[in-house]
Amino acid sequence: MKDKLLEKIAKFGADYVLLNSCDEFSREHGSHTELAKITGFSGTEGEALLDKSGKITLFVDPRYHITAENLANENLSVYKVQMGEKLTDAFSAIIPKKAKILINENIGLARFLRYTKCLKNYEITDCEEKSEYKTSILKYIGRNLENTRKRFEKIQKLYKQNYLITDLDKIAYALDLRGTDYDFKSCFEARLYLGEKSILFTNHKLPINFDFVEIQPLEKYNDFIKNQENTILIEEGSITLKDYSAINSPKLIKKDKLANLMGAKNADEIKHYKYAFSMLDKALASFRSKIELGMNELELKNIFEEELKKAGAYAPSFKTLLAIGENSASIHYSNYDKNKKLQKNDVVLLDCGGFWDLGYATDITRVFAPFGASEKAKKVYTMVLKANLKSYISGSSSPYELDKIARDYLESVAPEGFDFSHSLGHGIGQNVHQAPPTLSPMADKKFKLKPNMTFTIEPGLYKEGEFGIRLENSCYLDKNGKIQSFSKFPYEKNLIDFDMLDKKELEALEEWGLNE
Repeated sequence: MKDKLLEKIAKFGADYVLLNSCDEFSREHGSHTELAKITGFSGTEGEALLDKSGKITLFVDPRYHITAENLANENLSVYKVQMGEKLTDAFSAIIPKKAKILINENIGLARFLRYTKCLKNYEITDCEEKSEYKTSILKYIGRNLENTRKRFEKIQKLYKQNYLITDLDKIAYALDLRGTDYDFKSCFEARLYLGEKSILFTNHKLPINFDFVEIQPLEKYNDFIKNQENTILIEEGSITLKDYSAINSPKLIKKDKLANLMGAKNADEIKHYKYAFSMLDKALASFRSKIELGMNELELKNIFEEELKKAGAYAPSFKTLLAIGENSASIHYSNYDKNKKLQKNDVVLLDCGGFWDLGYATDITRVFAPFGASEKAKKVYTMVLKANLKSYISGSSSPYELDKIARDYLESVAPEGFDFSHSLGHGIGQNVHQAPPTLSPMADKKFKLKPNMTFTIEPGLYKEGEFGIRLENSCYLDKNGKIQSFSKFPYEKNLIDFDMLDKKELEALEEWGLNE
């Protein structure tokens, strides 16, 4: 694949090619993409440039700095994008102004528009990766067809004209359908056109007959969309450059109304989430009871996923992150080293989740120390716990403020070398990362959480070569404006310095209890 891309660079007289990093349908990183195959990078976010000499520059945010460092060699260098740094600035630091860049047509439109602000000399090329359409049977999770019809009509009324949905989570949401086309997602390959005649383009077998939307095979989608003369509304953040270019009269939507609708869950969805997290809590409790000295990371990961299955989950909602000791300093670590065995005073970080019947992602992070811990680990754990509790009981409904509360505290007390280098949290839904909301320093200061909006609170502190601590609860805002945690899984008693907690934090801690 690398040789073909170098041939393409020569053919177009280019200096670089931006490796394709996203699947055409899911728009997420996958093992079959150019970036993953050529660099070995398996994270969920990253970009890479291949130059005409065959050398690669891999760009990653702080979650993947350590992971990417381990991939570096004489032909692959790593650019560590810092918290708050724009990728466009990183590109500008590497690429000469007059350099010619090849960009794959499957790039997301929003990324393309951002990148071409700094990449002025570029050419769009077709995709090397071709795959067959999937045809599995889908699952209908709606209460009844009439309820699904009402949801569908509500979505149509949001826009009042022709609207193309290419985001797979939104298509699954609109029709109360779930699929397993992709690991760690509950959606399926499709395109959905809303107009005077609404059409779902998919090759899947549907478990229910919809009388309010026509079903056509995906093979007919391209010709259909190219022949539409009317203006079609699309969302910049959920369409590929290829799909966008095929539309004769596209109009970008600035406000993602459907995403806002999905962000605030209904009563049935909140009820399901409470059940799903109670099952995840059971899986975690059983997993913790099975931890033994000498177990390696792969063994522990497999034990957890077996307990997840026993608790009724049909699949993990994202790639399980499990790390022992110093590996926990890698924020999104998933290498599962067979030679890394649990010793006394080691911490074990587990970031995990699963899908239950309705296909909504669960997410929690806990750090275990069943065989003792150092005083330093205890101190850092308690700092992170305090940051979590401070945000949780703050009374704020501002994602920006919630992040600031935790961040200001951690930055004031963190031991030398320990950093909080990621956002405080993210929305959850059908996808484990589903905005809105986003709890980060970059969040809109005017945005407020809405009742039944679901999100995580997950502060952390990490130091390369030592260890990392992250404590995460998935939450929702109740009708009284109070943040409530879905999970009630206990914290680690032998990792808490209780003298560091104030009265309100101690009272809040009682909600979870403690692992002895």
